[in-house]
Order: sequence, then structure tokens, then C-alpha cells
Amino acid sequence: MKPLPQKPIRIIVAGEKSPALMQMSIILGRLGYLVRSAENGAEVLKFMDTDPADLVIFDGHLPAKDGFAALEQIKKHPEWAKTPLILMSESYSKTSEDEYIQFGYSGLLTKPIDLRKMNILVQAYLTTLKNKGRKHLRIPFIEKVALIHEKRRERYAALNLSEGGIYLGTAATLAVGTEVEMELPLKNARPLRLNGVVIYHRGSYADVFKVEPGMAVEFTDLSQSESKTLAAYITDMLMGDLQQSSQQIITAG
Repeated sequence: MKPLPQKPIRIIVAGEKSPALMQMSIILGRLGYLVRSAENGAEVLKFMDTDPADLVIFDGHLPAKDGFAALEQIKKHPEWAKTPLILMSESYSKTSEDEYIQFGYSGLLTKPIDLRKMNILVQAYLTTLKNKGRKHLRIPFIEKVALIHEKRRERYAALNLSEGGIYLGTAATLAVGTEVEMELPLKNARPLRLNGVVIYHRGSYADVFKVEPGMAVEFTDLSQSESKTLAAYITDMLMGDLQQSSQQIITAG
């Protein structure tokens, strides 16, 4: 059976063009999602008709009539009705969140947007039986990583990196539960030496979904300094080149 390509998760970000929305779309793209930007409700429905999204994020600055019209059409559609719809708002209260949920929104994302809280909220609504969700921010990390095990030092091609672990592409996987040491090459910084444990193997090209064969290594015994270094590095890779003139996205979390 020929492997099927794994479809990326699709997100529509709807609202008038602004630095904050552009940054958000770029960051979601770097997190691995396929992002489409819609300027109004009509464009949201057009996108949904041609290639339905897995999640729609509405900016609260959209005219209320326009946003609600799109929301109602999505909720009435037999194939779109269960699509999670998130509203971005500049204020939060339990009362306002309850009201928005009554209108049909799944949840509320407040501004200024906290990068990690945004990731947690998005993951909460994208988690399914096939997609277990990601606890940590994850970025592509195409680097050679030195891995030390039983006094042997080998280099593996990394594919992605998070604050919790790393995924290494290889057909010669180590057994689940194997403890290792590793050196992560970080741009403009000294290599970061960390401990880890192999927690799972992932697929092969013979599987139904075409998944890069390899193994996931979870970081263990991270010091506070190591955690901060990882968090700062990942945040910089996601946002470091984006203009910071807008304060609608922040990095604390």
C-alpha cells in the first residue's frame, strides 16, 4: 500500500490586517500549522468551502455582524459544525467567556497574546484521537546532534525540538527507556549538554501515513538554567526576527 502524505493541521486567522495578526499567523506557521489569513467573514466561508480548516481564530475587531454571520454559517453547516472557533479579545472575564461560548465560540484568547498560553489553547481544541496535542512549543530543528550512550558517541539528524524533548530521524533507533546524554548545537551559543531518555519510536515509510522514522528523546533532570536556555532559544527561533513594535504578542508564559 502506497503511503499517504500526512495533512498539516489547517488554521484560519480572521481579522483586518495588523502587525499582531501577521505575527500570530507567522508563528503558527512556524509551529507547523498551515495558516490562511482572512480579512472578513466572507473570506472565512470561502476558505471553509474550498478546504475546511481544523480551527478558526476570529479577531474581536471584526465587525460583530460580520463575525457572527460567519460563525452561524459554520455552526449550521453539517460538515463544519464541530470546527472549534476561538475569539481573540482585549479583555477577559468569566462572564464574557461564558457569553461568547453561548454565542457559539469554543473559547477565548485574550490580548496581549501570551505565546505559550496561545499554544496550550490551540492544542486543547486540536487534540483528537489521532492528534494527541503538544504540551510544549515545538520548532523545526534541522541540526546534527551528538548522542552519547554506553560510551559511544554518535551523531543523529534532528528534525524538531521542544522545551520537553527532541525528535531524531533514524532507522537505527535505541530501545525505549534508554538513557542518553546529548549535545545540542545552538546558533550563536555554546552547545547545550542535556540528559534524556528515549520515550517512543515513530513510524516508517511503510506505514499508512508517511512519517519520518526515528525516535523521540525526552529531556530529564533539566536545571532551571537549562530550561530557561531552551525556552529562550525556542522563543527566539519563533519570534526573534519579527518586529516588536506591536505589543499584542508577548513571550512570557
